[in-house]
Amino acid sequence: MLRLKRGLNDMRHYVRMYVPQDPPTPAVPSNPAENRVHNSMLEELRMSLGDKFPAVVRLYLSDTRNQLHIIERILLAQHDVSRIVLAAHSIRASSAHMGDARMVDAANALEVAAQDMGKGAAHQELLFLLGQIKSIFDETVKSLEVHGKAP
Repeated sequence: MLRLKRGLNDMRHYVRMYVPQDPPTPAVPSNPAENRVHNSMLEELRMSLGDKFPAVVRLYLSDTRNQLHIIERILLAQHDVSRIVLAAHSIRASSAHMGDARMVDAANALEVAAQDMGKGAAHQELLFLLGQIKSIFDETVKSLEVHGKAP
């Protein structure tokens, strides 16, 4: 949870520095028990970004899909795994900003496993972790769509 709060604080700082402040949009009520992402953090982000929130969500979804595709291509071609570390780190950081703790944990596990691959971690382990991240990301997308947070 601390990583998620730190990520949100980083995002708030970015918003204050680079995004013109508009009046906040009203929060959309939802049932947090059904939400994949940490609802209160996502609502804070919505309030901070105002009408720019949908663009940030689109960017998160697009970038995460691209990073997952990069990781998959590297794993299938068995290229240098240092790029996997960078892609997993990017997914972890952006997921923290969106308040998705499960994506943060899964991306962190992939990042650590990729770093350890040179120390004997199995290629199959990376493929398994990638599958987990893709499954969690699919749940995140569905949750954002169901709760009206995805553009």
